Amino acid sequence: MAADCKSALLRVRWFESSPLHFGHLKNELFYSRDWLSTTIEEFVAALDAYIRWYNESRIKSSLGYRSPLEHRRKLAFAA
Repeated sequence: MAADCKSALLRVRWFESSPLHFGHLKNELFYSRDWLSTTIEEFVAALDAYIRWYNESRIKSSLGYRSPLEHRRKLAFAA
């Protein structure tokens, strides 16, 4: 039951901050490229790579200049 509550809370938190994340996505991924000759497959691959970088590798000062993945590992939330 606790896992269900935590999962629901994470979904709500993501939804509340999604406009902020979408703004980062537009500025860091979309506006820096010319997408006219890009295939759907290339776009999906670029989007997937950006989301993985954003969620796992980017350095955040609020996390002690660690990546989100490093921070979760330090807190023992990730393997």
